Formats: sequence, structure tokens, C-alpha cells
Amino acid sequence: MPREPRLAEDAADIQAAEEARAEMRETGATPIPWEQIKADLLP
Repeated sequence: MPREPRLAEDAADIQAAEEARAEMRETGATPIPWEQIKADLLP
């Protein structure tokens, strides 16, 4: 993949993560532990 699309994708990922963290601060939500996600998704 050319460098420019990767940088744009990285910037979009960073923005989405920042927005998610801001929403968590506003709502008081906490992250779901990775172990819980795996337990819920894997048989």
C-alpha cells in the first residue's frame, strides 16, 4: 500500500480512538477487557 493512504487510514484510526475515549469520559463507560471479549466471541 502506498504511504499516503496508510497515513490517511492511520489518521482516521487515531481520530476514531480519540472520539471513543471522549465518549467514554462523557458517559462514564469503561473499556471491555480483552479477555471478556474473547470469552464472548470464541466457542
